Amino acid sequence: MAVTLQIVAVNHDGGAQNDQFSVLINENIGSGTRVGKITGWEGLQGALTFSFHKIGNFTYNGGGRYVIEEVIIPPPAGSPAGTPPTKEYYLTVAPGMGGATNFDFDGDEPVHGEVWVDCFGPSSTTITQGEGVYDIYMNDLGNEPEPVPPTLSIAPLSAVKPEGNSGITQYTFTVTRSGDTSAASDVDWVIDVGTGGLTAEDFQSLTGTVHFNAGAPNATITVNVVGDTTVEGNEDFIVRLRNPRDAGISTTNGSAQGTIQDDDSTPPSAPSISIADATGSEGGNIAFVLTRTGDLSQASTVTWTLNHGSTAAGDFGTLPTNTVVFGAGQANATITLPVADDTLAEGNETFTIDLTAGANAVLGDGSATGTILANDAPSISIADATGSEGGNIAFVLTRTGDLSQASTVTWTLNHGSTAAGDFGTLPTNTVVFGAGQANATITLPVADDT
Repeated sequence: MAVTLQIVAVNHDGGAQNDQFSVLINENIGSGTRVGKITGWEGLQGALTFSFHKIGNFTYNGGGRYVIEEVIIPPPAGSPAGTPPTKEYYLTVAPGMGGATNFDFDGDEPVHGEVWVDCFGPSSTTITQGEGVYDIYMNDLGNEPEPVPPTLSIAPLSAVKPEGNSGITQYTFTVTRSGDTSAASDVDWVIDVGTGGLTAEDFQSLTGTVHFNAGAPNATITVNVVGDTTVEGNEDFIVRLRNPRDAGISTTNGSAQGTIQDDDSTPPSAPSISIADATGSEGGNIAFVLTRTGDLSQASTVTWTLNHGSTAAGDFGTLPTNTVVFGAGQANATITLPVADDTLAEGNETFTIDLTAGANAVLGDGSATGTILANDAPSISIADATGSEGGNIAFVLTRTGDLSQASTVTWTLNHGSTAAGDFGTLPTNTVVFGAGQANATITLPVADDT
């Protein structure tokens, strides 16, 4: 005779949390038989003794020996680091002399009753979680086939979509129950983030439970994805069914894929700003042209610093503000420096303008050389000279200042205590300095006399 024992929790005293399980009681149990899942019993391992106290219209004979079996289920692939494994506990009838616990009834009609289940450890010390009140339903199955639990499969419903830049976007999956759906069923689900860059932070929750009411063929899993603005490409995740209650999981359709479509675009890079060299004369202006290239749709700013080089602060007038602002769409801007005028013969002078990037800007050529062109004629001087009769007297002329251009100077001999006859043939009275030439000589031949 085969008997189905269905146990449904009525109330608990902080104890066993099994919502429902069925036990097939055979006349002779020759080996341990797993008969039901127990939850909420963390840490209870090894053999435990259950004593049943009958309340109802059936008789209970004898006691049985049972085992709490711990099953450790590792976290799914792709779970965040440190995710602990899941522990499940099962009540197993231990093999014994002539079978396990016997429940006697006349076999004609189903019987109902109530039992108290007390759980004791090997030393008969009561375990406080181990007491609960359960309702018993017993029925003789005779030759009727045992009912086959329904099979659960999962498929994407609305599971390929953009995640959004903020808030929550819902991705849905349909869980279908096929077979005998006359009773309620439950199944857990977990998200496998894979190796594509997804993390637990991309989801509001990585786990959940689906409940089927009696007769319900379908249920929906909703996965809440957290929106962001990170550019990361499309990302796939897997929803896996696990830990079914009063159901089985399809071996071929026990998981389904969702795709988070990338809806984030790479922001345009900041435009590049460069500055060109410039020249100007004393008493005028030197204008440096700044050029902006790239995405000009937004405004940009850049600051500049004058590094004097061979100039001094007095070589310039009042300088403009050191910040240049490019408006949206503007490609060019100018830094104009006023140059002071003087009468010093000092040659060309140089300095630099160095840029520093501000808002929405990067630097291309960020340094430019400015040149103040000298507009003062060079100075020419002549030094005293001596010589002997019958020889030459050489006067050295020195030119200072801007020597970049040629210069000319003329000379006149004023005799003083000499006379024309004291000299030989005199050279031309014009001295020419070539570009870059600093010195020249006037050589006078001196006559000899007695």
